[in-house]
Amino acid sequence: MTGAPGGLTSANLFLEKWIPMIQASEAYKHDGLIIVTFDESGYTLTVNSSGGFVISFQGQTCCSEMPGPNLAPYPQSSTFGPYTLSFGSYGGDRTGAVLLSPLLKAGTVSNVPFNHYSMLKSLEDNFRTSSYLGYAGQPGLISFFGSAHSDIETVEVNH
Repeated sequence: MTGAPGGLTSANLFLEKWIPMIQASEAYKHDGLIIVTFDESGYTLTVNSSGGFVISFQGQTCCSEMPGPNLAPYPQSSTFGPYTLSFGSYGGDRTGAVLLSPLLKAGTVSNVPFNHYSMLKSLEDNFRTSSYLGYAGQPGLISFFGSAHSDIETVEVNH
């Protein structure tokens, strides 16, 4: 927490300013949803034979996540002089999220694994779109607002 741009201190200052302003809006009070999320991919760093570094990202997936369209086959790597970036898969590894909404019971916690398409499906459910985009419509995909899993609390939605 150095306070450098993009660091945790800056992120906290941004959230302290904007979250209360959004929560005060009529749109948020009606059926709003704020998702604060991060994606901290795990990686390994090794020294290669030329004295450069190889940074490898495993890209673990979960929850039947599928690769997005137009992606080249994995694994992928790019070399820049003595430095190499290597990507093992299309996944973003484990992430975390905090959801704020008048539709959610305060203190609700879920240990159900969700993926990026779950978030998209949840947004589309919240805004009652007529259909799901891409993999958000795949059979069995769980949204944040409902699940067959017993370890997620049921959320009452009043529309």
